[in-house]
Amino acid sequence: FNIQSGLFQHSFGKVHAGPVKAIWSDQLVSTAYSASLDGVIRRNKIVKLTPGIRTTLPTKKSKSLSTQALLDLNVPIAGVDVHPENELAAVSCDDAGLRVCDCGQMKVVRSFLGSGLGITASAWQPDGRRLFSASLDMAIRIWDIPTGT
Repeated sequence: FNIQSGLFQHSFGKVHAGPVKAIWSDQLVSTAYSASLDGVIRRNKIVKLTPGIRTTLPTKKSKSLSTQALLDLNVPIAGVDVHPENELAAVSCDDAGLRVCDCGQMKVVRSFLGSGLGITASAWQPDGRRLFSASLDMAIRIWDIPTGT
């Protein structure tokens, strides 16, 4: 939907095998990312958006969104917190783990599995060097991204 007019802009059909837990785009709105309970993060190139058109993807007739890459974490994704200035995403998973994914390279660069119970929230430090997480065991943890501790 267009924020100013409130008018419907575009829709994409079924993209994942499970419910989508997060969606975000790059700053140029040329790439859309999505993460799902199926454990997959998808990077999709936005080729053409026609306002008011509802599209299922990908089909030979409609090329408005084409999948460029997949990252399968093999564990259901509970939530995603994307750093606003780089391509890093903090992905909280149902195994109480927190994975830092480089969405540009579509790979996991850090895994933090000592989160106790499930992750309830995460937030990036503005410079991207640290990641904060809260979990069901009522703890707040600070993770150092460069060292992995």
